[in-house]
Amino acid sequence: MGNVLAIGVPDFTWTGHQKLNSFSGRRFKALPNTEREVQVSSDCPVFWEDLAGELARELLRAEDPPLVISARHFPENTVRDIVYTTSARPVAICCTHVQPDSGGDSPAVAIALPEQAHLLEWLRALLEVLHMIDKDRVPHAPPRLSSPADWYTPKESELASQLTEIGNKIDHLDSERERLEAALRVAGEEADAGVRRCIWADGDELVDAVAYILDGIGFTVRDMDAEKREGEPKREDLRLTVPENVGWEAVVEVKGYAKGTRTTDARQIREYRDLYIKDRGRPPDLVLWVANPYRSTVDPSDRPAPDNNVEESAANIEAVHVLTKDLYRLWALVQSGHLEDESALQQLVGAPPGLWSPTLSDTEDTA
Repeated sequence: MGNVLAIGVPDFTWTGHQKLNSFSGRRFKALPNTEREVQVSSDCPVFWEDLAGELARELLRAEDPPLVISARHFPENTVRDIVYTTSARPVAICCTHVQPDSGGDSPAVAIALPEQAHLLEWLRALLEVLHMIDKDRVPHAPPRLSSPADWYTPKESELASQLTEIGNKIDHLDSERERLEAALRVAGEEADAGVRRCIWADGDELVDAVAYILDGIGFTVRDMDAEKREGEPKREDLRLTVPENVGWEAVVEVKGYAKGTRTTDARQIREYRDLYIKDRGRPPDLVLWVANPYRSTVDPSDRPAPDNNVEESAANIEAVHVLTKDLYRLWALVQSGHLEDESALQQLVGAPPGLWSPTLSDTEDTA
């Protein structure tokens, strides 16, 4: 129960700083009394004498005799009377308790007072005592004034005003932080359901995410499945053009893999390239093999890099093997303004066949 100030409480058990189930508690009980005369006890601690005197005078003005207090199960010299009747029956008492084998731990204090006691005055006095004996639990003494601000000096008012201003700023910053944290969670959920699908998705969702990224980098993107007519052979997933480079065109095939890149897919991508040559009479300016390997590994940073077989397979069909995680990082640089979209375009437009990755200077800010 710790430290206690009980005013007008007829009956309670106190355990000091100990747990309720580990100690036979000390018992306080208010009992009837016929004596009206009271006085400050000679045993009253000096720092409570003034309050005790006021309490005694208040009790003498009361219509009925005060209740007296019985304190049971207290060791010797741990109970001190504050106010008592003419026959030395306590009306107000103070008790201390130090836990056995505590190594000098600060004592717990309990004060039991009649209902006529003034709560704020006695509470302030108790806190002053606790501050003196236990600065860990009560690090600061209570103010002498119930409303200190009403009696501030100009210097105190200035300092209090500065503290209030700082407190208001802290409250505002805390509120703003909570707002931004909530907005960040929402933005994260939107990214996971949108552009960041390129890290974990497969099939149409992966194609949609890659198309969104390529558009954000600056390409004009065509969905070739959406343009396919009945009876026509299937073509690559996406086709790219660049507005400032008339006649330039790229074919893009997007693949998701539970494990590493399947090099056997190189055959299909070469067929799409050959079909383009058949239609246009020339090869495409760029062939992108966009892959999302090891997509079941949640953190893309933990995924193995493509091996030499992947690089050789891409080079043999004159394709550029692009990881979706690298494409995403390039897109993030463009969207954040750390990289011009023209520079990002050229990293892909001018990429030689084989494995591709953004330059380190481009990716450092998004790693």
